[in-house]
Amino acid sequence: MRGVLLLLAVFITLTCFSQSAELEKVFDQLEKKNQAMGSVSIRQAANLVYERGFGFASIENNQKANPETVYRIGSISKTFTATIILQMASEGKLALEGPLSLFFPKWPMAKKISIEQLLRHQSGIHNFGDDRTGNYRNQNPETREEVLAIFENAEMDFKPGTKTDYNNANYVVLSLIAEEIDSLTFVEVFENRIQKPLGLQRTTVGAAINPSQNEASSYYWKRSWQPNSVADTKTLMGAGAVSSTANEVNIFLEALFSHQFFDEVWLQKMLETEGNLGLGIFQYSFYNKSCYGHSGSIDAFESFTAYFPKEKVSITLLLNAERKELNDILKEILVAYFQAN
Repeated sequence: MRGVLLLLAVFITLTCFSQSAELEKVFDQLEKKNQAMGSVSIRQAANLVYERGFGFASIENNQKANPETVYRIGSISKTFTATIILQMASEGKLALEGPLSLFFPKWPMAKKISIEQLLRHQSGIHNFGDDRTGNYRNQNPETREEVLAIFENAEMDFKPGTKTDYNNANYVVLSLIAEEIDSLTFVEVFENRIQKPLGLQRTTVGAAINPSQNEASSYYWKRSWQPNSVADTKTLMGAGAVSSTANEVNIFLEALFSHQFFDEVWLQKMLETEGNLGLGIFQYSFYNKSCYGHSGSIDAFESFTAYFPKEKVSITLLLNAERKELNDILKEILVAYFQAN
């Protein structure tokens, strides 16, 4: 028996070494050719198996990226927000079929919009953040009251439930609902329901970038990496204002799929897809493997996270600069990891 255990340990060690060697090749090339900068984390069965920073977190400060570097994760924030809403539903504090009018009765069509339609991007609420017409070009809400006023006066884009239209506004509204239910700011809701229970020390909502704290600045390529302008994300709330490390995003995904927020019935509700879209999460395939996750893009930050339930593998890639397609980088990572496994 001891001999069998020894052989198993040797096999696991060699497999991990092979995976790491193949992954190192991928990131060495990205760094050498100035194709991307960022951090990556891979975990399996709640164990960290690979992590690395590549390129710079801050070129101006000569700060190299490392596994503890914090990045803006953009729309991956939506998976956190959907988790909060489903947790509230599991506690009986809201019903997914319940109307928006329970919280904001004066909004257009509020009686016809359900919480689930918000989660599925089927509400028809106008996406003022992407509207540059005369009505919205100068809208730059800085307070909760200003955000509420815009929604109260905005026209609907379509009748609720008649189509799916991916829209940040849905998740801003869900953030406002979470505030109403817990009688707290969304930052406090997030801290109480996500950050503190999981011990996420490097994950925040709506904070300004502080390079001295190993928080990444973003860049675009023009003969060399150039600093990108960065917007204030506070009013994006649960639609795109979360910042985190690659490893802490993976820890969150592991907690979600191991029922630390709610039981299997609610997890399966979250994973019920229409097309490939569930509640704040997408279903993806990689050859014969299936996973769930989300991508993000904000101010030249690009991100992707996925959990493979059968393999119990979580992979998160966070970039603060890229001139190679994110999907191409992801494919190289997945091939390197799974073919060496």
